[in-house]
Amino acid sequence: MTLGIISDCIHIRHGRSPVGSHVHVFVRQMDHLSTYFDRVYVCAPVINEHHNQSPISVYENGNVEFLPIPLGGGNTLFSKLKIAVILPVWIYQLIQVCRKADVLYLRAPNNISIPGFVVSWFFKKPRFSTFTGTWSGYRTEPFTYKLQRKYLSKYFEGPVFVYGRLSTDRANIHDTISPSYSLDDWHQETAQVERRLKLLAEQKPIERCINLITVGSLTDNKNQMFILQAMTKLKLLRVTFMLWVAGDGERLDTYRNFVHENGLRENVVFLGHVQQSKLRDYYRKADFVVQAPIHEGYGKVPIEGFFHGVVPVLRDVNLARSIVGGNQRGRVFGNQDELVAHLYSFIVDAGLMAEAIKNGRAYARENSLESWGRQLFDRAMDRKG
Repeated sequence: MTLGIISDCIHIRHGRSPVGSHVHVFVRQMDHLSTYFDRVYVCAPVINEHHNQSPISVYENGNVEFLPIPLGGGNTLFSKLKIAVILPVWIYQLIQVCRKADVLYLRAPNNISIPGFVVSWFFKKPRFSTFTGTWSGYRTEPFTYKLQRKYLSKYFEGPVFVYGRLSTDRANIHDTISPSYSLDDWHQETAQVERRLKLLAEQKPIERCINLITVGSLTDNKNQMFILQAMTKLKLLRVTFMLWVAGDGERLDTYRNFVHENGLRENVVFLGHVQQSKLRDYYRKADFVVQAPIHEGYGKVPIEGFFHGVVPVLRDVNLARSIVGGNQRGRVFGNQDELVAHLYSFIVDAGLMAEAIKNGRAYARENSLESWGRQLFDRAMDRKG
């Protein structure tokens, strides 16, 4: 059986062939999903490799073949005009992937999925889709995202996987996450998690340096400034801590200036773009993963933390409450004082933190790449969703 994947994930051409992407979680997920099929065709943008770029993740399965399309998108007038020029190429390649595949997987929201939905509909083949944005919508949501969300919620005939299913959704809408790790990865972390728990059992308050990490592009929506401001309050409590900020983005200079102006230079390190394998090293040293987005699907980062025995402290949006499981696996906050209070409560009660780690690890084991892949495959094979 053959799978066709339509996505806007940018892939890198090395020599003659595309081999991978900087979006490491996408490669891992598609690599795993490909194990359920004889052949996989990926219709996605492909660009030439540039020097001095960060490392890419490569596909390990040899049954993945690319139907490359030119990169297009953006909010400027020129970007929109460019899409009009390259749209015929997109449509041609979309037709090719629809012809070759027995089952079609469309990842939304993005510019490519819009013609992808239209073209694939004419082929009347089994289709399934993932909406990786905020399923409940938000005030500043781009019109094209809202259009795709409405189409998937009301008219798409196959299974749709989302971060945070609504009570009013049709039966073909299913909750999912965005896992980065396999069961093998889970077992690999067992020894270091047990060491972590042993150290916690030997102390009541945690007197060492506390390590925190936040992961995501440095943008207004990811809201790292909120976390930095909260760190100034944590410092007033005389807590020794280190915050790692993983990600690149337009707000980097602003955040650096804030750190310098507020005496946090010894407490905050900007890591830039971090490859998944290196990010794991930071998770292994971290105590908390802190995320404060304005709107967010929460499909990936907190789950990564659970695998490594890290406790998530999350802004109370979308799936946050579900992920922390009624405070069994972490905490949610609405303001900076709540964030600081949650961190402090774990620091002074090592037993509370140990319990959250154990519960998070159990949750991670049930939310691996294997469980994600089986969920998508089983639903995709059921035309009723």
